[in-house]
Formats: sequence, structure tokens, C-alpha cells
Amino acid sequence: MEIGAAIYAALEWDDLLTEEIELFDGSLVLIEAFDFRQKKNRNRHGGREMFIPVVDKLAAALDPLDRSKKRTPMASHSRKRA
Repeated sequence: MEIGAAIYAALEWDDLLTEEIELFDGSLVLIEAFDFRQKKNRNRHGGREMFIPVVDKLAAALDPLDRSKKRTPMASHSRKRA
């Protein structure tokens, strides 16, 4: 029997920001991104700082979500077990 398991990151809408970044060629571009500290291993080393740019495909997935709630569940990856 195959079981699908999805792992979710409970990102908050407050983690979504617009920031100006510098590209490799020196030009500046304004992007939207999630900026947060990962809770995984937070007791050992405080958790890793994460910066996830919102690309077109992610923006399309976020668009219909209800932003009145504090958190937005996003599937980070899924795996199958036999």
C-alpha cells in the first residue's frame, strides 16, 4: 500500500515582504519573498535563516489563498512510502 506524506512549512503572511536585491550584474530589482527563521533545529543552533523568492508559479498559487488568516500552509515537498 502506498502512503503519500506531505511536509508543510507554516509560513505567515507577515513573513512575505518586498525587498530590493542586487543581481550578479550589479542591477537592482524589487522582488517579493518569504523571509523567516526555520523552526527545524531551533533548539540546537537557532534555526536557519530562509529567504524564498516568490516566482511566477508560486505567486499564482498564493493568489487565491485567504490572507485574513495568520498562516499560509505551503507544501515544501512530498514523499511516498511503500
